[in-house]
Amino acid sequence: MGKIKVYARMKPSDTKSSHLSTINSKVLIDKKTSRDRKTHNSQVQYVFDFDSVLDQSITQTEIFQSLAVEALDRFLEGFNATIFAYGQTGSGKTFTIEGSARRFEDRGLIPRSISYIYD
Repeated sequence: MGKIKVYARMKPSDTKSSHLSTINSKVLIDKKTSRDRKTHNSQVQYVFDFDSVLDQSITQTEIFQSLAVEALDRFLEGFNATIFAYGQTGSGKTFTIEGSARRFEDRGLIPRSISYIYD
C-alpha cells in the first residue's frame, strides 16, 4: 500500500515576506498577534511539515519529476494514483496542473503525464 505524500509549492512573489520562511520540509509562519491591540503582543510561530517544500524557482519539469513520475509508474503497474492540488485562489494550482500554452516548457502535470503514459 502506498503512502500519501504532501508537497508544498511556494508561488513566486515580487516581494519577500518577512512572515514566511522554509527550512528543509517545513514551512514556518511568524505572525504578530494582539489581544487588545495595546498590550500582550507576542510572537506566534506556526510550523507546517511536508514531505517536501518546492522552492519558488522550481521549473515545471522539476515539479513533474518530483511529484508525478513515481505516481505514474505506480499507475502503470496497476495501482491507483492521484495528484490533488489544493490552495487559496490565485496560488498557482491551475498553472501547476495545466500549465501555460505560451511556452512548451511551461506545460503542467496533465499534459506531461499524458505524454509520459503514451511514450
